[in-house]
Amino acid sequence: AVPGAGPGAVQFAAGGEQRFVTRLLLDSTGSSGPERDLRPAVERLERWAEPEGETGLPSRVVFHWGSFRFRGVIEDLREEWVLFDPDGTPIRAWVDLVLRK
Repeated sequence: AVPGAGPGAVQFAAGGEQRFVTRLLLDSTGSSGPERDLRPAVERLERWAEPEGETGLPSRVVFHWGSFRFRGVIEDLREEWVLFDPDGTPIRAWVDLVLRK
């Protein structure tokens, strides 16, 4: 076991748990070929949210946009597929993402 790394271990700052919540729009309508299918991108996010081998904790990830950075683990991930190619390939999705420090 890793000290302090149990499933309930949470870092606190300024008296509260630090979380980052966002909604991402994934859209591949301008792409062609294998990049058009968004399933691999969402599956990668799902894998990062799964507990890893020995530690039992999900991978640490960094959300980076401009000068903003938030490092944490994926606490919650929900996807909503909203647009498909005629063959059923998903090409647009909303992903609700919650990261926790």
